[in-house]
Amino acid sequence: METDITTLQDLNAFGRDHTPSLFDKLNFCRTTVGEESLRAALMQPLHSAEAIRDTQQILQLILQRKNKWPDCITNGGLLMIEKFYESPVETIPENATAADAISYRLFHKSDFSLIQFSCTHFFDLLRGLHEIGSLFIDSQMPEPLETVIKEINHHLNQPLCKVAD
Repeated sequence: METDITTLQDLNAFGRDHTPSLFDKLNFCRTTVGEESLRAALMQPLHSAEAIRDTQQILQLILQRKNKWPDCITNGGLLMIEKFYESPVETIPENATAADAISYRLFHKSDFSLIQFSCTHFFDLLRGLHEIGSLFIDSQMPEPLETVIKEINHHLNQPLCKVAD
């Protein structure tokens, strides 16, 4: 099925005249990245019955675990991590001693604050991704969800991403 602007308007996919839309009914996203992904999915419909069934199964699995879904991944956290990667900060000593940390904190206050705040959000993201991965350990997953969970776990198994319990 090809979707054009007329079809999206006829379906009231994204609302008009302040009426609730399909997007409004389906949007349970907690981040703008999630909302953008949902919007893109609505604009590019699935092209096979198998893809539709897989998506339905994925949504059912997620809804079954909705109460266990981590709330530590937030829009604010993702924005802080993004801001950190876009911000020039003074180089951090690779093998810092306590004295290096104290001097960095004293002489580079704004950089230190940005790093500290961003690291907090980054650790929340890692913890949330670990929780998402553990939600689907014992379930039969459609291939698209299995692919995403394997990719998450692959990245989380890197030495720098290990989260201590």
